[in-house]
Amino acid sequence: MRRRILTALCVLPILLALSALLACNLHRVLSGESGFIWKPQEVLAMLTTVKNVRLFFLAFAACSLLLLVACLVSGGNVRYRNSTVQIVPGLAIPVAAGNGEYGTACFMPKRMLRKVFAQRKLSEIKKLQKEMK
Repeated sequence: MRRRILTALCVLPILLALSALLACNLHRVLSGESGFIWKPQEVLAMLTTVKNVRLFFLAFAACSLLLLVACLVSGGNVRYRNSTVQIVPGLAIPVAAGNGEYGTACFMPKRMLRKVFAQRKLSEIKKLQKEMK
């Protein structure tokens, strides 16, 4: 949660600056003026002198704050499983997720599965287990 709050605090000035820029240029478009304002001095001058620009800015800033709060609140309880199960000493596989799937292998065609993954017979595995003991 700390990392999210820190990220939100870093993103907030950027969103506020974009809100001011958008408010000034939206006012210029709606009032029929041409040209794009991008210089900070001009944007600040318009924010302090023109009431409609301040209202646009407040609306965009409120939307930005709502977006940041929604990002902070949502998704905080997501836990990713990355644990493994040890089969034999020195050999571990990922824990099955869901209905026993281990990844994309369950979606592969059988002929591709044989090319991608090595297959061993049980008799070879038993010999390997004996050697490892």
